[in-house]
Amino acid sequence: MHIQKGNPYSAPIEITYSDGSPYPLTSKIVFFTVKKLSDKRNDDTEALIAKSITDPHTDPANGITTLSLSETETDIPAGQYKADIRVYQAAAVQANSETFIIEIIDIVTKRIA
Repeated sequence: MHIQKGNPYSAPIEITYSDGSPYPLTSKIVFFTVKKLSDKRNDDTEALIAKSITDPHTDPANGITTLSLSETETDIPAGQYKADIRVYQAAAVQANSETFIIEIIDIVTKRIA
């Protein structure tokens, strides 16, 4: 996943069971978290991005929601980070992704006028 630093970002996220069938998202919260590669903490207090995605999901019956990040949320130093996605209901983990790498890419054009 590549995200441009300081720009809004939006992408669909499809949550599935290991067999590829849709994981229903009705009444569930999807957490997207980005941390430094060196972050070994057991909590998210130093997460660089901590996004909660709640109802209404894009297509909850088919496990589809949308990750939308603001310019402020993506305004972190350019580089590689680790991330994951977790699904919660009633404060309990229901599903989670493998950890994956995202890259924040610095933009080239800096002028605004």
